[in-house]
Amino acid sequence: MKSTALAASSAAALLFAVAAPTHSQQEAPYARFVGTYESDSVAADRQTIEDAILRGTEPMGPLRRSVARRRLRNVNEPVRVLRILVEGEHLVTDFDGDRYVSHLDGRPQRGRDPEGKIVTVIYREAGNVLHARYVGEDGEKRIDFVRSTGDRLTLSVSLMSDQLPATIRYRLPYHAR
Repeated sequence: MKSTALAASSAAALLFAVAAPTHSQQEAPYARFVGTYESDSVAADRQTIEDAILRGTEPMGPLRRSVARRRLRNVNEPVRVLRILVEGEHLVTDFDGDRYVSHLDGRPQRGRDPEGKIVTVIYREAGNVLHARYVGEDGEKRIDFVRSTGDRLTLSVSLMSDQLPATIRYRLPYHAR
């Protein structure tokens, strides 16, 4: 009886050891997102962004609306090529050469945006979504990079600021190169 129980317990341990992936077999953090992606249509993206900005700023007064639209257009240019890469212990998102870097473990990291303003960057992976937060002095941009089957990546963008009447949202389609 003891030998049967011991054999069964040894077989269960062996089965678990074979079934459990080793560290080298597990997917590296953010691996499903790493790559180079291209916009399906920069012209369509430009129109999508413009429509979202117009809708989101419509309730504002004329002067504030004009200033808000100009600033939003400046920081929400359509991106032709998007790269996501791991460099050591950091994740990098590169939007047509504008790079944002943060820690792989989700800790925030401060850097500068293309205008030289301080921005805090935070990345977090949850299933097929890479959540990115870019927090500046006058607002926050959240991008959910949603990886779907095949070569598709959708950016779901949310723009938030105390100066806006509501969150501005838009989605942009990309494909892997």
